[in-house]
Amino acid sequence: MKFGVKVAGWRFGVSLLLLSALGGLALWQSLGHGSESSRAESEKRNPSSKSLAVVQRADNRQLAIFAQLKTSPEGLPSDLKRVLRRPPSGANWELAQRLPVRAQGRFWAIPASGSICMIGQGKDRIIEMTCATTKAALQHGVAIVRLGQAKVVDEPAARLTVGMAPDGSRTVVIHTGAMMTTGAVANGVFAVRDMATDPPDELTFR
Repeated sequence: MKFGVKVAGWRFGVSLLLLSALGGLALWQSLGHGSESSRAESEKRNPSSKSLAVVQRADNRQLAIFAQLKTSPEGLPSDLKRVLRRPPSGANWELAQRLPVRAQGRFWAIPASGSICMIGQGKDRIIEMTCATTKAALQHGVAIVRLGQAKVVDEPAARLTVGMAPDGSRTVVIHTGAMMTTGAVANGVFAVRDMATDPPDELTFR
């Protein structure tokens, strides 16, 4: 089984990078500490995010492919809900599933209307969010990428790619130019650290 996705490559500073798979919602947001300007800009670019009804459950297509969405949801913590306020794209904060990845910070997958979103929060408390249409997510998964994520002080900056893969995937391959980084997929999720300084061009799953 092999999946692939072209990732929208755009360098957005070193501390925050939001990626949306081609075919997904273009939610390029810098959501930090309840910024009204960020929310307004997001709504301007995605007017449907204001009007979509909040979903009450993940749809059958999402449940059939992503094992993580089949478990009882933990819901998004109240501190994040206060910052994010209105859910985008009909996402339901109460359906948030905490992803069991070994990486600094916290990550959740959240069903939305016709899409799946991911939210991450690092130790710096910056909140990252990306969404992909259900069709794109079923084929290619959904991921958040962070640049400049060194493990310890004085180590070279690293890239961290965290995501949820379609069921049956065992390996994720991150393509960046001529560079390829391979990581394991366990329980439908992955967290891969490498020394790349740019966003990936493509993710494939085997």
